[in-house]
Amino acid sequence: MLINEDFLKFFNDLERHLRIEYNDGRFSESSFMGTLYRIKGKKSNPIISDKDNFEILSQAAQLRNIMVHNEGVAEPTEEFLIRFKKVVNRIIRPKRVLEVMRPIRELSVACLDDSIEDMINLMKKNNYSNIPVVENHKLKGVFTERTLFHYMMMDNKGIVKKDMKMQDLLEAMDLDNDPTQYFDFIPKDIDIYEALISFEKDYEEDRELEILFVTEHGLSSEAILGIITVWDLKQAFL
Repeated sequence: MLINEDFLKFFNDLERHLRIEYNDGRFSESSFMGTLYRIKGKKSNPIISDKDNFEILSQAAQLRNIMVHNEGVAEPTEEFLIRFKKVVNRIIRPKRVLEVMRPIRELSVACLDDSIEDMINLMKKNNYSNIPVVENHKLKGVFTERTLFHYMMMDNKGIVKKDMKMQDLLEAMDLDNDPTQYFDFIPKDIDIYEALISFEKDYEEDRELEILFVTEHGLSSEAILGIITVWDLKQAFL
């Protein structure tokens, strides 16, 4: 395929993708650059919002206009085409959550019989802020620095013993027991843009989604496949 044809194919694929994703499939909704500016302004897509990527897309739009209206006047260099195709692929073929999550087998998790003392020592040693409590591959709760406080507020005696088990704290580990900080579930096959929206939406609502637990269909009753955090998503976009 000639370099001009290759460039125009990728440009048309990108334009079609943006029209479907951001213009409801309408051609007349906005120009290509108008759509890009709107996406960047709303921060709807971190790849497009990136300064360097946006510059590449802007240059591609100018080049496309010249090529279409003045045939034979200009063509992309091979170096520019490689950079452009890389950006386009990241936009129209985003990674899936399953590709960027941290598998549960690589994480430190607690069992119901693990003691408070052991889990606190593990958190201190590794600088963890939370540890998932798992039984038969399913999430039972998340042990955090706030769990003991919640337990003492629930128990009339307000006593916590270091040899108590995770099993004893399950009620205090209710995944929604803190309205501002919580955990949620997400299907393995959605793309990383959708995962990022989950975090950004709650940030705007003054809530803090700490971890997304990845399962087959995003149900809390399913086996945990892995976890994903904002940090994981940032690394994926980089």
